[in-house]
Amino acid sequence: MKYLIKEENRVQMYQVFKYLKYEIPLQEIMLIKKHNKESVIYALYNEEGNVYLLTDISVRNECVYGNGGFAKPYCKIEEIDDYSLKTLDSDAYNWYMTHAK
Repeated sequence: MKYLIKEENRVQMYQVFKYLKYEIPLQEIMLIKKHNKESVIYALYNEEGNVYLLTDISVRNECVYGNGGFAKPYCKIEEIDDYSLKTLDSDAYNWYMTHAK
């Protein structure tokens, strides 16, 4: 992967990527959105046909910053039209809360 590093020795059941900071240029991000009710900002990032959900992000200096522990594979790029913004909001919030505990 270009920005996220897969976690081989998981400490938590839900851990997919290493808890390392990443920086992704804004032009590589598909969507940035603030949750409609909560203060969670999330993004969708596409790499090689796979879409990744990035939660607990910040945007500055033309980049998206976050921590790999709050990211997960979401769907294939050809399946993205099957997800509404409401579904995406719910999934992003639930994934964020899984790690915020």
